[in-house]
Amino acid sequence: MKLIVHPRIRAKHPELSEEDVRTAFNGMFKHVHRLDGDLVGVGMDGKRRLVEVVARCVDDTIIVYHAFTPPTQKVMRELGMLR
Repeated sequence: MKLIVHPRIRAKHPELSEEDVRTAFNGMFKHVHRLDGDLVGVGMDGKRRLVEVVARCVDDTIIVYHAFTPPTQKVMRELGMLR
């Protein structure tokens, strides 16, 4: 599968490079599939930061269209990592 990091991520979050997002996505240790088909999870980037990522699979391509560090409490709750 091909992995694309949407350029909007870099524009909105210049602290995250495309490589940071790729590393976090590939190293996700907790994730869930949402009812709308999206995948949300958290993983570590190369700088050992916890990164929240949201992606969608389209045909044979995964598009990461949201990434944020540190992860929001909303996503941490969704993943069952907070009460």
